[in-house]
Amino acid sequence: MSKNHLIVVYLVLAILAFFTFSGKTDNTDLSDIKNRLTRVEFFQEATRIRDNLVGFKQVNASLVNDKERAKSCNESKDLFAEWSEDVRKLGNNHYDYMNNYQDAKEYFDSISKLNDIIVADCTKFTSK
Repeated sequence: MSKNHLIVVYLVLAILAFFTFSGKTDNTDLSDIKNRLTRVEFFQEATRIRDNLVGFKQVNASLVNDKERAKSCNESKDLFAEWSEDVRKLGNNHYDYMNNYQDAKEYFDSISKLNDIIVADCTKFTSK
């Protein structure tokens, strides 16, 4: 590149930088970005928890009998505690977000209910 080309490139970059940094910061834009990030964070974490719960439920349902299911439940007590804690933290960390967005609240409620069902089922299997 010639010296003139470099000058033009740097001049264009300087003009772009000027317009980028001199523009007013719109609080609604920042709020929209924050909401999008919160949404992504919430749904990624919620989906991770849901996938763990669904996976366990599917594996346990595929076992031959209740004795095997009880054994699986006994071996997974630490996982239940971890998943229950994850559900609790998700609810606490995103309480405001879920109150503002019904789809997030419904998704969280379904995950929480699935967790409760798994714990109740395992309690039933291990008490036999």
